[in-house]
Parts: sequence; structure tokens; C-alpha cells
Amino acid sequence: MRNKRFMSLIVWLFTGCAVLAAGLRSGRPDEMERNFQAPPDAVKPWVMLFWNSDFVNKEAISWEMAAYKRAGVNGLQIFPNYEHVKGWGWAFSLKGTSKNRVQPLSDEWYECIRHAIREADRLGMQLGFHNEPGYSGAGGPWVSVEHSLRQLVERQTVFEGPGAFGKELPAAGGLDYRDAAVVAYRLPELSADVQANPRPVMRAASSHPRYPLPHASDNNSETFWVSNGEQAGQAPTKAKPEWISFEYAEPFVAGAVFVEPRSGFGPRDCELQKSADGQDWKTVKSFALGNTGPQQFAIEATSSRFFRLLITSSHVGENTQISELMLLKPGQNGSAWSLAPEKVLDLTDSMDAKGILNWTAPEGRWKIIRYGHVSTGKKIHPASPVAEGYECDKMSREAVRYHFEKGMIGRILALEPKLNGKTVVGVELDSYEGGNSDWTPAFRKEFRKRRGYDLLPWLPAWRGSTVVGSRLQSE
Repeated sequence: MRNKRFMSLIVWLFTGCAVLAAGLRSGRPDEMERNFQAPPDAVKPWVMLFWNSDFVNKEAISWEMAAYKRAGVNGLQIFPNYEHVKGWGWAFSLKGTSKNRVQPLSDEWYECIRHAIREADRLGMQLGFHNEPGYSGAGGPWVSVEHSLRQLVERQTVFEGPGAFGKELPAAGGLDYRDAAVVAYRLPELSADVQANPRPVMRAASSHPRYPLPHASDNNSETFWVSNGEQAGQAPTKAKPEWISFEYAEPFVAGAVFVEPRSGFGPRDCELQKSADGQDWKTVKSFALGNTGPQQFAIEATSSRFFRLLITSSHVGENTQISELMLLKPGQNGSAWSLAPEKVLDLTDSMDAKGILNWTAPEGRWKIIRYGHVSTGKKIHPASPVAEGYECDKMSREAVRYHFEKGMIGRILALEPKLNGKTVVGVELDSYEGGNSDWTPAFRKEFRKRRGYDLLPWLPAWRGSTVVGSRLQSE
């Protein structure tokens, strides 16, 4: 009751402020007083009118709209919804109400909407509609997978040149996979002084059976070590940390620690520790790792046979993952290299429709990346089963236009076209919960048009694991 009174107070405060503003603009105190006593329709409140699944009928629509009009409401935002969704915290008791149910999106359902439009016009009210037949987002059963939300995916291959590749290039795959681009660039070699560093024996507190520790020291950022966890809550914590230790045959003078996390899945809070016997550990430096890209942390020159990286938190909840890890001598740099954008080769036209890449690589180790885009598979929710469908691609003019013209809103606007703009005056997109979407078929073309340069040479920086140009340029 207290919440209801509070909301009533808020509505009347806003109404009063709007009326006061209207009166002040007129400059006539008598008109301001009349507007306050009898607010004009332009400043009266709107409310959301939920249509729960198929429990609607014309008689109830007329009764409810008249009641709102008597209460001083001038506009209704009609919001189709679904009466019961597991896990959402609501479930209406609908026993005994099975007769006279109207299936959403059926001809009978649209006739109920036509009735609401005509009633609003008769009562001098206005209507708006949620843009879809569900609670969140923008979509419906008319949205094809082609027009659904998209995201960029990639599959990387390392090839030793010189030589002809001449075979199928692995693709990431996924729902409605479509190719976007193919690029290649020469991988750098570690500097001679870093390669000459003594090799320690490395051990880990745990390792996932499919992603063992040697993957973190093979000079290949495409392989990675994973701590042994697959479920939420199994990532390292202060109470139960993960660690990777280094044991040298002779004392090693360390001046920095180099860590390349697996992009998006790496450690967060870490400590570099040393020990005289491999049992008792003392922290040399504490640091926090970013979520992507190679990172190097300098320390005061420290000599020991035993070091370890202690990991007390992760960027994900299931485990933590590292692509490359090494200790460096003072003055050494494990990540001095960055990729010049002009060194990124566009091989898109060298791959045929079957995915065969016809390219002869010059000398060196080459990383070849096949980019594609896939549907995220995200659907509107919650919605009646007959109204479920894909979220539309918000970055595609074609997809958005189709959604509005061929979907529920297009059908509604065709019901009483003479009342569009007079009685039917608004469309709402409520509570966007469609998840991440970072690509659309025309992305590259639109990027060049809007930004004045081609994004293709910068694609290796997309996930943050490779620096193109400078870190500032990449970000």
C-alpha cells in the first residue's frame, strides 16, 4: 500500500510539474490554475497495459480502457507478454480460464488490437505498442536466422613457410556460419637473448586434462594451459589459489614476468613469489592482469632457483587460462613486438567457395585467420510459444526494416491506417536482453564509410590478443 501511494504521488508530481510548465509558458496565471485543476490530455500520464499471453477479449479491453480513462490516464502502452515462464518469478493462477482464449498473433488476436485502437479513438486516448510479442528485445517468428543477431568468430592456423598452403582452411563454424575475411601475418621470433635463457622445470597446482601446462611455454599463443575446473566457483581464490612454479638448475636472476592470458579467460590478481627451497614462499611483487593481450611486469633483480606465479582470482568463474608464461632477465622484453597494420595480408580472395586457400607463404611462421560471422541464436523472451523468434540484427537496416514492416508492428499499422499518428502514436523497445552482438554482414563496408579507412588490417586486434600498431590504436 505504501508503494502504491508513493507511485501515485510520483505520477501526480510529474503531472503537476508538466501543468505548471504549460501555464508558465502561457504567461497567464488563470490558465495555469485551470490547467492544474483539469490537466490537458497532453500532460496526463500513460501506463503499461500487459496482455498476458492469450487471455484477452474485446469486452475486457473496453472495460479496462474506460476505467483508465476515468482515472485520468490518457495513453496506454500495450505490452504482449506470457503468463508463465520457469525461473522468472511469476506464475499467474489461470485455472478455469481455458475458454475464449485468443492465440497471440492470430487473426482473432489482431482483431482484439483493432478493437483497442478503435476504443482508444472513441475515448480520446492514445496507444503505443511494444515492438514485439514478448517481454524484452526486438524480434519474433518472422525474423529469419539470416536477420538474427550476429557475432564475429575466427579460427586460427599456424603455417611454416616457405611453401604452398593449398588445402582447406579450418573454419570456426556455428549457427548460419558465413565467411567474412581471411588474413595472414608473419609471427615474430623471440629475441636471441630470450631464447638463450635457461629452461626451468615447470609445475602447476592443477591442470585440465586437455590443456596441460606445457601449452603455456611452447611459444605458441594459440595453445594454452587451463586450471582444472569447468563449473562456476572452481576458479582460483585467495583461500584456494592456483599456481605455476619454476625450478631452475642454477640460481636465475629474474627481472620481469611475462604473462599472455588466453583472451577473455585469464588470471586477474597474481603474485610473483620466490623460495629458497621450493617450500616456503615470499612475495616479490603483486599485480593485476588485464583480460587480454601480452603483459609484462618488471621486478627488482631477484636471484633464486625457485619462483612461482600465485593466482588468487580469474576473469572467469570456472578456471583460469594462460597462453604463454615466462620469467625474463633484467632488461629483456617478451612483448616488444607489435604488428604493423601494413603487414597484415588480405587473403580473402585467395580462398574459394569450398574453403580451400590457394596461397604460397613466404619464409617464416605465419598465422592465418579465417573470420566468419554466425547467428548468436538469441530469441526474444519470455514470449508465448507461438510468438517466439530470433532477435533481429540491430546493426542491419535491412533486418530492422523487415522486423518493423513484416512483423507485428507492420500488421498493427495496417489495421486502422487513418488513425496512425493520431491514436496509434508510439512503439517501444523494452528491456534489451539480447546479449552481445558485434557484427553484421555490412559491417566492413559501413565502417569504411563512417570512419574513412578499412578495418581489415585491424581485425587481429578484435579479441585483444594481438596488438596492431600501438596498444592505443588497437583499443
